[in-house]
Amino acid sequence: MPGEFDFGAYHAGDIPYLFEDEVAEPLSTPAQRRLSATMAGYRAAFAHRGAPGGAGLPAWPAHRPGPAGRPYTQSLAPDRIGPVDYRREHRLDFWSRLP
Repeated sequence: MPGEFDFGAYHAGDIPYLFEDEVAEPLSTPAQRRLSATMAGYRAAFAHRGAPGGAGLPAWPAHRPGPAGRPYTQSLAPDRIGPVDYRREHRLDFWSRLP
């Protein structure tokens, strides 16, 4: 049944949050609808001022090194918007050790 498997982040997974898409499942939870509004706000702010931050939006810090010199990555998820340790989340240390 649709909606029973969490696909996580995937290519073009943001499209239903930014545009009405008759093929995608509708945004069904309040958290999904809030994320959609936030993403639209970030894009509008970026188009208007060249930066995604603005009044009423969660903070989006300027790109800078994060912990241990790792790049800062902003996570956009229905239940959490904020920084994420991309290297740890994607196990890049493991993958970089492979031949």
